[in-house]
Amino acid sequence: MPFPAKGIRLPRPSPEIDSRIAALEIAIQRIYSSEATKAYRSNLTPSEQRGIAKLLRSKDRLRYTVGDKCGSFVVMPKSMDKIITNNVLSDSTTYCETTMTAFTKACSEVKKVITTVVKPRLGTIVAKQLLDSHPMIPTFYSLVKTHKLPLSSDLIAMPPDSIKTRPIISSCGGPSDRLSWLLVKVLSPLLQFVGAHIVNVESFLASLSHCQIPSTAYYASFDVTSLYTNVNNDSAVDAVISLYQQHQSQIQNMGFDANDIRVMLRATLNCNIFCFNERIYEQKRGLAMGNRIAPLLAIIFMDHIERIRLLQNRCRIFGPRTLE
Repeated sequence: MPFPAKGIRLPRPSPEIDSRIAALEIAIQRIYSSEATKAYRSNLTPSEQRGIAKLLRSKDRLRYTVGDKCGSFVVMPKSMDKIITNNVLSDSTTYCETTMTAFTKACSEVKKVITTVVKPRLGTIVAKQLLDSHPMIPTFYSLVKTHKLPLSSDLIAMPPDSIKTRPIISSCGGPSDRLSWLLVKVLSPLLQFVGAHIVNVESFLASLSHCQIPSTAYYASFDVTSLYTNVNNDSAVDAVISLYQQHQSQIQNMGFDANDIRVMLRATLNCNIFCFNERIYEQKRGLAMGNRIAPLLAIIFMDHIERIRLLQNRCRIFGPRTLE
């Protein structure tokens, strides 16, 4: 499990490994000593050095982060970041303020599910590893969609309300993080039964090369606006349960039946409380990006809709789907 252990276990002595580590330490020290005697040479131009010095002097007033795509690097004033994020949180149809009492209640529900559902199936040791005695309140942050910034715009003068962002609720260390990890382990094999799911670039290109496209066919691309927050959670859970029941015998289900999965999913999705700027909020609808199980739910939910709506007319020849 990718979570901190309850205690520290010292490994058994291994003379061979110990000697190799000692040799590596000596080699690193030699390299360090050799480089320390050489004159420092910067690979930055004088203009770049002045720019970095200016950024360092302003580091307490700036927020450094990555962009939503393309690995871009974003630097903005913290005051602007707060304005942008508060604009997002002002959507009363999606977010609302809540209390610490609600967070404590959500934590208790997750612990109850681990004790009553996971423990009987996987045992006491696994249940203890999934229980987090001191979970952190998830935090909210925004990733700037740099690919949607106008190329001709002056970024310095751009008003905050014109900057599009992707809202993320960082659930690492949160109350449902470990339970959602378990759900991903159990439910990920179901993706092999989702025909339009893109596993990787290689499989997509292979599928495309075998697709016979007639000359009368048309190419079309569709985008779902704010998919995650517009997902109906109950419908998404129902779609997952339906797919799980169809293929339960074909995957390693760890002994969980459909009702167990439903209970664990609901507890995870209901734990959608987070903090920003020392205030506590709740996401009222949709999936929270940052929850481990959210992408899988969105994929299966979209597959369910497509099977009902898009495939009835049987006009689609090849239709892969990707979720961001």
